[in-house]
Amino acid sequence: MSEDDFFVVKGQKAACLDLEGTLVEGSIWRVFNRAFGLNDSTASNLLGMFLDGLIEYKEWVDALVEAWKLPTGDQPTRENIEKLTETFGVLEGAREFVEALKKNGYYTISISGSPDNFSGKVSRYLEIDSDIPTHKLVYDDEDVLREIVVLNDYDFSKDHILEKLRRENKLERIIAVGDGLNDLDMCKEADFGCIVKKGTRKDGMDYEKIESDGVFVDTLPNIDQKIRNWNSSVTA
Repeated sequence: MSEDDFFVVKGQKAACLDLEGTLVEGSIWRVFNRAFGLNDSTASNLLGMFLDGLIEYKEWVDALVEAWKLPTGDQPTRENIEKLTETFGVLEGAREFVEALKKNGYYTISISGSPDNFSGKVSRYLEIDSDIPTHKLVYDDEDVLREIVVLNDYDFSKDHILEKLRRENKLERIIAVGDGLNDLDMCKEADFGCIVKKGTRKDGMDYEKIESDGVFVDTLPNIDQKIRNWNSSVTA
């Protein structure tokens, strides 16, 4: 499949969905970090360096690959990584949310910052129509991890992915649902954007500021109802 094939939307309405923290529990990157010996403090410092503009996004990704080690000191293998991606917890109401979107005529698309092997598995499990990958894990001939390739010009923000979807398809409307900092611009770019609200946050999310910028903030079941109400208003 070519990169352009990922951007083909079947229909005139698209729902762009984040996965981690929005439809499934946790972060696969955090799972990798902990499994491969990168403690939370060091991982946070690396991410902070990127967010502060001290390193480029690809440098941050390369630093993760360099830091990840098995207890033996060897690099992780495909088998090590695939085992970690096999188990994930689906958040309550996630499957029903995807089903409702599809029943309302939306072509569902996952746009996750997770690697393609994980986002693909989750998307298939939740029966999301399409997955636009942002990272690909590259292995050598012995199935040892050597590189993480950044796909579709991903740079921690997802708004340009929505822009391309809009350019290349005749879409009447786009909705976007996420939960984190890297989802904000995507939600602002959509015709209707929503951030899933969490009880406690440690990443600087200012829900009041987000809502003042025109992005709804609520729990997943309430977002489902907000989308239904919005659909009714724009089709009335």
